[in-house]
Amino acid sequence: MSDQPSLRHNLHFENLEGESRTSSDGHVLRALSGLTVVTCACGFKTEAMPSDDARLVYEQHRHLIKDETGAAGA
Repeated sequence: MSDQPSLRHNLHFENLEGESRTSSDGHVLRALSGLTVVTCACGFKTEAMPSDDARLVYEQHRHLIKDETGAAGA
């Protein structure tokens, strides 16, 4: 097993865009959909979910990574 288990993780979340429209002055305005996807290099990926729920899932996976990293250093 690797000395750096945290390297197999690259946790992040992406706020999905909703519909866009063009303003009266020609600028494209993009609205967030309120949905977020959480992904990690280890293969973890969620479906689009409400952003508040995604933040909780992100934190849970982050703690799992922290536990895994701490266990490897023990």
